[in-house]
Amino acid sequence: MGHFLTGRAIQGILSFAVMILLARYMPIREYAYYVAATGAATLLGALSKFGLDRVITRYLPEGRTQAAVSDLRAFLRRLRLLRLLAVGVLAALLGGLWPWLAPPMKLSPDMGMLAAVAGFSLSHAFTAFQRINLQSLMLQRGLRQATTVLWLLRLAGVVVLAATAGRIDVQQALWIATVSECA
Repeated sequence: MGHFLTGRAIQGILSFAVMILLARYMPIREYAYYVAATGAATLLGALSKFGLDRVITRYLPEGRTQAAVSDLRAFLRRLRLLRLLAVGVLAALLGGLWPWLAPPMKLSPDMGMLAAVAGFSLSHAFTAFQRINLQSLMLQRGLRQATTVLWLLRLAGVVVLAATAGRIDVQQALWIATVSECA
């Protein structure tokens, strides 16, 4: 139990440090855009689940004990493809509606911003998918370690960019988050 709490405390400290540094090195307006963009990406990820998280938590633990490894891999591959299809459809919808969605969120309607938001949305959705898989397989230690590495990479990216550029804009912050989610 102690190692679990220690890991959660480390994750909390790292995420807090990232948010403080982003708030410090981003202009207020850019930080607000970042929060709006990550909120939109989180919403897109939640909408793209289509109940797949429930399927995973229901059948993956059972499959681990009763199915062959090859069957379990095939099951997860099909679920990944379904998730990719769902996220892809929603990302395409986001891309089509971007010129109308960006201005109310005070985000730039240019394609660079769309790419940053879409990239973070996709990586965030698949990281969430992997978290559900690890939880369902009762691999909490691996999940905690992966999440700690994610926040450590994000902190390193923010520190390096802040030290070299002196400021961070919303697209840079989103790409740092995207790269850390993909690692």
